[in-house]
Amino acid sequence: MRNQNRVVQLLGIEYPIIQGGMAWTSGYKLAAAVSQEGGLGVLAGGTFYPEELR
Repeated sequence: MRNQNRVVQLLGIEYPIIQGGMAWTSGYKLAAAVSQEGGLGVLAGGTFYPEELR
């Protein structure tokens, strides 16, 4: 059964799980893994140069 609360509906995700962006601690691999499993993966961009984010 799919969870249908407001967070899930608003963000278009499967589960109401949001992985916080943690500069220098996590990266694209964690954000991708969380997203692939139905949550919202976040990539913190404050520590990157614009070229790196592109």
